[in-house]
Amino acid sequence: MSEELNKGYPASYFLNGHVSRVNDRFPAIWRYNQEKNEHMTIRITEELFKRALWRCVDECERVDPLKLFSKDNEKTKGDFAVLLSGGLDSSYLTALLAKNHKRDFDTYTLRYICNADPELSKNSDVEYALKLSEELGLIHHQIELTGKEALDSLEDIIALFEEPYSGSFSHFFALKALPDHVDYIFTGDGADELFMGYPLHLTAMNEEGISFMELLAHQWRMPPSLLGSLIEDQEALSSIGMGEYLEELEDLFSGGDRAISVADNYLYKDVLPNQILMATDIFSKHFGKRILSPYLDDELIDHVRRIEPSYKLSGAETKHILRTMARKVLPEEYINRRKEMFVPPITYWMMDEWKEAVTDILGFEHLSGNSILDAGGVYYLLKDFYSAPLTRMRTGELIWTLLVFQLWYEKNA
Repeated sequence: MSEELNKGYPASYFLNGHVSRVNDRFPAIWRYNQEKNEHMTIRITEELFKRALWRCVDECERVDPLKLFSKDNEKTKGDFAVLLSGGLDSSYLTALLAKNHKRDFDTYTLRYICNADPELSKNSDVEYALKLSEELGLIHHQIELTGKEALDSLEDIIALFEEPYSGSFSHFFALKALPDHVDYIFTGDGADELFMGYPLHLTAMNEEGISFMELLAHQWRMPPSLLGSLIEDQEALSSIGMGEYLEELEDLFSGGDRAISVADNYLYKDVLPNQILMATDIFSKHFGKRILSPYLDDELIDHVRRIEPSYKLSGAETKHILRTMARKVLPEEYINRRKEMFVPPITYWMMDEWKEAVTDILGFEHLSGNSILDAGGVYYLLKDFYSAPLTRMRTGELIWTLLVFQLWYEKNA
């Protein structure tokens, strides 16, 4: 294992599910002109988003010189599609594209098949994605992903990353299923971070007195106290840089007396670039498909990041500005319904199709070569996962984090 890894990578990974690197592209300041009213703010934001969207479309329309002279590919512009989850973010950009652009495109949605709980296979987002596509006159494709297919690809996915990563791999299977003629795919990535769509945003907005550690504990995969019981010894705990990492986080993401600025800093400057965008970039390069995310347009970011948070969070409503914009092109049923997470049902897969693999990979034989994890601590966590239904969802996230780390460790340590 490299010296660089020993000094902090594991600490960051166990807490977040990814390795953190601060991205200063996104300033954590609000310079909103209070003389402008909410109507003006929304109108400007709407115009900037449309411009961002058309810039992405223009990128698809450009002539590719390599394709221009290709004998086996006569088209000179890439076909595009939309990864439509059925939630607000991707539904809004799909509706704008369909109603304002003459070029045909298809939509794609992932549907996860879960044997442990068949009801999870009936995700309402999947149904809304199909419904919206039909209303807009678009051809819709449903990509079904079983637990076995996901497990068979897991080691290949982990091998794509230089560092441990246990975030969502949905984009991997979406890109894998795209036909060869689709060169570009639009996604709603970045909207939750830009317009404040996470529960953590509401927690921070409503609890101004909450401390830095208490706030981020709502987001972390594995609390430092639990991690201590899973590390082999105190020397190993020190080697992963936990204390230094927590101090670094507090320096980087503290926001004075505003808890919302701490949450905003953490989600936008750490989670977005180091987990979501890093993974999509890796998957995009792997399959040779370009992912286009209009919500991450520089001009739009510069504007929206300076809007006072109270304009993005209205009572218990997240993404208030975006919802108001979307009402112009989407029926109300798409605006306010609760979105289901666009992530695989990994906990349920580990209970059923993955059980044999999980208990093997996190068993004593495999962990005997791991200088960081304590096999006994992991054993009791696994025992709790498979015998205590009431805490299974929370424990499942921890098991998934450990599973990916162990697979990655065996290949890289």
